[in-house]
Amino acid sequence: MKELNTVEMKEVSGAGFLADTAGMLGRGIGAIVDLALGSKNTAAADAGRNIGKGIGGIVEAGINAVTSFFGGLFGKKSD
Repeated sequence: MKELNTVEMKEVSGAGFLADTAGMLGRGIGAIVDLALGSKNTAAADAGRNIGKGIGGIVEAGINAVTSFFGGLFGKKSD
């Protein structure tokens, strides 16, 4: 069986650190909104998590693109 390198692990893991962290932050903010509105459901928490994960994913993609660009430009291999 092939052992995955760091890049392959990130590709198959689903989301990265920033997306997960932003999702947790969004869920927390949404939970506070749900509580303040007296809501029994978790609609705001779920929406906050999804928005946070989306924003985190965009930021991660931007960071990865810049890292790959400069790595390729200067010949540094991103591992």
